Amino acid sequence: MAVRTIKNKIIVEAEKKRDDITQTDSGLYLPDTATKDNFKKGIVFGVGEEVTTVKAGEVVYYGEFTGREVTINGADYVILTDDEVLAVL
Repeated sequence: MAVRTIKNKIIVEAEKKRDDITQTDSGLYLPDTATKDNFKKGIVFGVGEEVTTVKAGEVVYYGEFTGREVTINGADYVILTDDEVLAVL
């Protein structure tokens, strides 16, 4: 199935989540999400015609609670607007 991104939208292939657990000196177990910034990272899969700051194939950071998660052909993607991208690597 072909996916076409429109307007100011960006489709990002979401990086797989890791469930790292850290143990504190006092014996508490903290998940990775409690000890790191709440940013997500992914590879840009497609961009709409109004997007000028990001290109397909680039790696981007975006907020944990931004965008809409979708599954296409078994792969996980996030659809963002161009202003939800925090940084381009």
